[in-house]
Amino acid sequence: MKRLIVIPLLIAFLIVHVGSLLGADGNTRTGTHQTTNTTWTPVASTCNTYVLIMNVSAIGTSWIITVKTKESTPRILWTGTAALGTVYILTSPTGIEMTSGIDVTFSGTAGVADFFLVYK
Repeated sequence: MKRLIVIPLLIAFLIVHVGSLLGADGNTRTGTHQTTNTTWTPVASTCNTYVLIMNVSAIGTSWIITVKTKESTPRILWTGTAALGTVYILTSPTGIEMTSGIDVTFSGTAGVADFFLVYK
């Protein structure tokens, strides 16, 4: 009788945990390699954002990077002048709502940055 209970519980546990390891957690992962001042819009509709990481490998000149919502009056999540290294802009287990999507804008002389994003 114990086996009849343990086996389904073990199968359910494996499905949940192995599924999340394989990306079956319902989240979308994306990113970009940015070398210009062209706006990056990874999401064009309201979403919950969990992780946003930026790695700058070349700073450009006065290269200002801004992460904001796509609302008519955008809310700014982060803004700063590019500096070499990795910046964890957001790491949240519960996520934050980015109304109408996400825009990452750039001004100044472009450098090189890589972005990594997880959202749902």
